[in-house]
Amino acid sequence: VPVIVDAGVGTASDAAVAMELGATAVLMNTAIAQAKEPERMAHAMRLAVAAGRLAYESGRMQRRLYASASSPLDGLAIRRRSSHSSRATAPRPILCLVTDRAATRGDWPALVRRAVAAGVDWVQVRDRSLPAGALARFVEEIREAARQGSQARGGEPARVLVNRRVDVALAARAHGVHLGFDAVGPGEARRLWRELGGPGAGTIGVAAHAPEEVAAAA
Repeated sequence: VPVIVDAGVGTASDAAVAMELGATAVLMNTAIAQAKEPERMAHAMRLAVAAGRLAYESGRMQRRLYASASSPLDGLAIRRRSSHSSRATAPRPILCLVTDRAATRGDWPALVRRAVAAGVDWVQVRDRSLPAGALARFVEEIREAARQGSQARGGEPARVLVNRRVDVALAARAHGVHLGFDAVGPGEARRLWRELGGPGAGTIGVAAHAPEEVAAAA
């Protein structure tokens, strides 16, 4: 089950630590949106999640309580592959930007376009204040901004997910949904996505705050 860290990330080093611990992705809003230069911070976060993933897969050296001379090294220069390398991981680390208009005001489509161009992979639309129709229109604006940002950077297109609202995600032709405690279950969301003609397979995310919740979502 992919694990996404969505709190406690304020700068690039925090994102790197989360990835070093084995997370699949880092989801954030304020750290990018409220940075003095959001576009540069988004780029820094992209580098951080890539570095953290690479460090996790490489397997760090044994932790020590004190420093000791490391030259010459004991043993072989090339060591046996770490058990980390056999773990199932995503093809590449994922950086997700959350659009929370209640927390951060401004031109969100413009911010999304710049952030995606700088390296953001997913954009998660979170907004409980808008009715369904207005929210669908906002998602469409974000989807178009993400498309423009993807074209500017090249490579794989960014994905747009909607919080809770499977109906809005389907209406706005988003790429998936992120389900909270008050949303339908992942099985029902997957069924609706398939039966109502959602684009592609659809990305279905589930919020979890304890190991047993992760197991239930799986």
